[in-house]
Amino acid sequence: MGQIMNKSIYYIILDIGFTYEKGNSSKGVWHFGEKNRINDEIYFWKQIVENIKKENLGIDCRDNTYKLLQNISKKYNIQNYKNIILHWDELQVCDFVVSDDIETSINSLIFDFLEKAINENNKERKYNFIRALHNLPKCMHGCNCIQSGFKPISYKDAIKYSSWV
Repeated sequence: MGQIMNKSIYYIILDIGFTYEKGNSSKGVWHFGEKNRINDEIYFWKQIVENIKKENLGIDCRDNTYKLLQNISKKYNIQNYKNIILHWDELQVCDFVVSDDIETSINSLIFDFLEKAINENNKERKYNFIRALHNLPKCMHGCNCIQSGFKPISYKDAIKYSSWV
């Protein structure tokens, strides 16, 4: 087992991914390939949450996370993920300060919403789950070099904002 990675980068990845996807149109029918892309991205996010759990056990997941990020950004040409790759070394030093209980609660909620989203076929409902998720990682990381103007929120506010679904 190697050095434990600063876990804030995982939450930055989730934050950027959720925020990007929540802005996409949830109205109408699925466009060609859209459902497969969003399902692949949800699966990617679930892998990120799994890597957080492994890091908590002392298992170094930096290389795996970086490869996952490269694969999804290459497959779907997602610029936000390419920016994370570009700033990978800078993001390793972001602050991460929350209690284990809060982290466990947030991760459970994220994983539960992702499970619901991956199993949802209705486009609007699937995107509603993603919208509900988008604030949860914001209480789990500090400022970073990618999200200028980032405003962290409290754990309680993140939970409150996610409860509308």
